[in-house]
Formats: sequence, C-alpha cells, structure tokens
Amino acid sequence: MHHCADIKPPLEDWPREKRILWNLASCGRFLHFNHGGRGGQVPILIRLEKEGPKSQRELQEYFGVSSAALSETLSRLETEGLITRTPDPNDRRKLNIEITADGSDRATQTIQERNAFEHEVLSCLNTEETVQLDGILSKLVSHWRKELTPCKSEQNQS
Repeated sequence: MHHCADIKPPLEDWPREKRILWNLASCGRFLHFNHGGRGGQVPILIRLEKEGPKSQRELQEYFGVSSAALSETLSRLETEGLITRTPDPNDRRKLNIEITADGSDRATQTIQERNAFEHEVLSCLNTEETVQLDGILSKLVSHWRKELTPCKSEQNQS
C-alpha cells in the first residue's frame, strides 16, 4: 500500500487551484493503486457474487468492454477455477457465466478487504468532514460532467 508519506507535498507557493488539483490527482493515484484499479477480474467476480449468473453479453454491456477483452479475462478466471462458462440450454450461441465456490471465496474476501480499506482511508475525518467532503466532491464531479469535455473513458461509460 502506498502511504501519504510516499507522496511529496506540493510547494507552498503554488496557487490554491494548483494545490487542490495536485491533491486530487494524488488521491486518484492512491485509490487506483490501493483500491483495485488494476485488472478487470475482481469486479467481474464481485458482480457475479452479488447478482448471480450472467451471460457474457450482460457482463460485456455492464463493464463497457470489448468482447475480446472480456473473453480474455473470463478465460483467466476460468483457468483459475473461479468461474464456469456453459452454453445456454435455450441458445447454444450464448454463454452463461457462473461463479464457483473458489470464486465466491475470493469475491467475499475482496469485498471485506475493500470495506475495511474504505473505512480506514477516511478514518482521519470526522462525520461532519466526511459530509462536507462528499458534498464538495459530488459538486465537482457534477460540474465536470456537465461543463467540461469528457475524457475517453468517461465517454465509454455513458
């Protein structure tokens, strides 16, 4: 886990806007590397654990990935014994994806780890501060989505 001490603080003489954006970027990097921002296997396992079997098409649409990318990820999960892929009895062209017991164990462990992380990462803030931060970040995200040109990853999620 990356710690705040690993990140150089911004120069005090920077303009406030630059310091805020630098701190937001630092938070983004921290969350990406410490909260499962890498790889697509875990989100698939968690979705299957929470919602049950899905078709490959449903997963592709939900995650907004190409058929090839999803197929590659599902192949790795299947090789690791975390999912099964079976033809749909009503439509042999359609594959149904189901989590295995090992996959369920991995998803449950990951959910517990994420819950603990989410609690710990904000533990330095009191309730009032978390409410304020939530409001401010929600306002920023709303403004960015409405007023600023979205990046490619945002366009793919729409």
